[in-house]
Amino acid sequence: MKNLGHVKENDDWDVILKPAGRKIVSSRWVYKAKGNAQGEVERYKARLVAKGFSQILGQDYDEIFAPVVRYDSLRLLLALSACKGWRPRQLDVNTAFLYGILKEEVYMDLPEGSRLDGMVAKLKRCIYGLKQSPGEWYYQLVKYRGPFGFVITAWEPCVLVHESGDLFLATYVDDITLFGASGELKEQTINILKTEFKLNDMGELSWLLGIEITFTDDGITLSQTTFIDKILNHFSMQDCKPVSTPIDSSHQFKAVEDEHERTDATAYQQIIGSLMYLVTGTRPDLAYTITHLSHFNSSPSTKHLTAAKRVLRYLQGTKDRHLFYPWNNQLKMTAYTDASYGN
Repeated sequence: MKNLGHVKENDDWDVILKPAGRKIVSSRWVYKAKGNAQGEVERYKARLVAKGFSQILGQDYDEIFAPVVRYDSLRLLLALSACKGWRPRQLDVNTAFLYGILKEEVYMDLPEGSRLDGMVAKLKRCIYGLKQSPGEWYYQLVKYRGPFGFVITAWEPCVLVHESGDLFLATYVDDITLFGASGELKEQTINILKTEFKLNDMGELSWLLGIEITFTDDGITLSQTTFIDKILNHFSMQDCKPVSTPIDSSHQFKAVEDEHERTDATAYQQIIGSLMYLVTGTRPDLAYTITHLSHFNSSPSTKHLTAAKRVLRYLQGTKDRHLFYPWNNQLKMTAYTDASYGN
């Protein structure tokens, strides 16, 4: 029998006779290797999940919401941390979704290794895989933090701010990051969270949203070198020769006019999608290029594909570039633009 320690401890379901005329949600075990910022395997996990795709809208769930802090919110909080001299702290909530209270009536197959003929699980709490689980976990976290002086910010639902204005709490699924000065308020907040949820204190923030975050004596750096290597390997460009610019400024791209010029749209879209992830993360220097090339996603030509691969060659030579926030920098708005004067 698999380890059901968490679900038994949380009293997640009742075992009952299978009700007539009700859809039963399937379940399965999922095994995963968790990696670190260097792409190395850190630990292995086994988790019981519901097959949420078999849920019925209006009967088994009403809405879907996953608490994922946005990239721009993360960069804003890190810029603020650099200005204030803060060292963000990262917490991992064990089996976070199981803390969500299930409002709907949902029946699920008993897990493999614990099944009984004619019996099913009537869920009382959320479980991984259910469509409403991420949202219910988020509402539980917000509800619990409210009485302790935290409110949702006006600019980001996944960022809570303490009434003092000196501590921010950002959530990314089951990860919680605290942005604020070291001291009594931060430690008190961590201790309060520990009374309600099982937490792993991961220490200083080092990895979030696929971004490697490093704190040095000079400031805070954000990079996606590991992700860039993954992209290059995926598209068999790991040994390509680097170029100095992401796009050839002398070339004018046009829509496909000759059917013979068309190429595989899927491969082209995969490259552009991967690069867009970098643009929204840590590489704004690619903003113009990727926006321009994305105009041809529906019908790319071989020339467009060559241009997209040129961006990969540019990344080969610039993979170690990063965003940098110096300590004690003045808190003011500064704007940059990535554009083509010719266009």
